[in-house]
This record gives sequence, C-alpha cells and structure tokens, in this order.
Amino acid sequence: MDSRIKAIADHYGFTSQADMLCEESAEFMVALNKLRRGSPDAYENIKEEVADVLIMARQLRYLLGYEEIDRTISEKLNRQMQRIADENQA
Repeated sequence: MDSRIKAIADHYGFTSQADMLCEESAEFMVALNKLRRGSPDAYENIKEEVADVLIMARQLRYLLGYEEIDRTISEKLNRQMQRIADENQA
C-alpha cells in the first residue's frame, strides 16, 4: 500500500474521507455530463476526477480493512464474470 494513502487517511479519518469520496464522485459525474454535452476537454477532466475518486476509495479501503474489501471485490467480479458467461450462452 502507498504510505501516502495511509498517512492521509489516518490524518483525516473515516468521516472526513467518506465525505470527500462523495464530493469527488459528484465531480466525476459533472465531468461525465460535460463529455456527454461534447465539451472538448472532457476526457482530461474525467481522468483527473477518476484519479481523485480512486485516491479517496483507496483511503476508505485502508480505513475499513483491505482484506474484507478485497474479498468483496473478488466476489463481485466473479459474479459479474458468471453473468457474462451466462449471456454468451444465451
């Protein structure tokens, strides 16, 4: 794990960083809407906002316990892969 993620998360704590994840997610949604409206710099803005969302999500993963989060991610990915396999058989 990036030590900067841990240091920032420890400094601000769960509540603050959960609030920031909400804020960064909202900014991502705004950037996506700009893309849909044809803004010429939309992709660059989306890249920035995805980076912000991922930074905040990685902090929450650390604060909530990465083992449990990673296990849940794996379960969800496996479930989606099964859905794709089922779609391909239909």
